[in-house]
Amino acid sequence: MKKSAAIAPVQYSTHIQLQS
Repeated sequence: MKKSAAIAPVQYSTHIQLQS
């Protein structure tokens, strides 16, 4: 579960960078 929580923000940041 800890891994998922650490990956969640990373994937979100990537999505924002792709949209930018």
